[in-house]
Amino acid sequence: MGMPRRIVFIRHGESEANVVQKWDKQGKDVMSAEILAIRKRTDYKHRLSKKGISQAIQAREWVNKNILEVGEFDTYFVSSFFRARETAAIISANVPEIKWEIDDRLAERNWGVHGTLTIAERKELYEVTDKLMNDDPFHAAFEGGESIWGVKNERIRNLMNTWAREQDGKNIIVVTHGDLIRAARVGFERVLPEEYESIKNNPAYKVKNCQCLEYARFNPFTGKDEGKIRWRRITNPTQPETSPDGGNWVELRGKPKMSSSEILEKIEKDAPNLIRKLE
Repeated sequence: MGMPRRIVFIRHGESEANVVQKWDKQGKDVMSAEILAIRKRTDYKHRLSKKGISQAIQAREWVNKNILEVGEFDTYFVSSFFRARETAAIISANVPEIKWEIDDRLAERNWGVHGTLTIAERKELYEVTDKLMNDDPFHAAFEGGESIWGVKNERIRNLMNTWAREQDGKNIIVVTHGDLIRAARVGFERVLPEEYESIKNNPAYKVKNCQCLEYARFNPFTGKDEGKIRWRRITNPTQPETSPDGGNWVELRGKPKMSSSEILEKIEKDAPNLIRKLE
């Protein structure tokens, strides 16, 4: 039993909700009847925008040229949400025999009641939660929603166990969502909470629409199978020049292990003790 040979996560293309969220951040009016209809739409039903369709086509061409021909993957997984399914359908449009396995574990992170609110409404109605999300984006969750910590522990870990049993040595492609991709990084790369904050706050690591997150258990430079996931690269098919780490392969560390002195040094660096100054 072992992990897949290659796992390619792809975020869906730009959706209706993404467009409205962008307008909201830009301070545009999002209260018109047409936009309210989109905001009130059940999250899983959001469709791709025109730009999202174009991004999915670009992602297909990128995968064909830089990873594998789309038809050469062994297994195809997709979130149950429509925007992800629509992206998947575009990616495999030229290979009609491909069948996608729809998996709810790949669904969008549940944002609870906050998913239908504007930025201003969130700050007004849930000021404390909004602050917690900024202070601790790893553990905090919106009312009725999920945290990244919860997604990683309950869904990503379950997926990893399933793939280890059923996808040993295979090449798999997965169309999902931005926060699922962040949670996948936490799981596969053994990211610590303070490291997640650094990733989340780094614009270079923003998960863009149709971004590809690729993991390999083979050495990409020698082709040698190393038996477990050891390598990662992130690419942006729609803007390759913005790909994190230059779009290059990065070797992953093993399980984080520290000596007593290293533990204390890191804690003091990330969270200097405050109470001792008052005692």
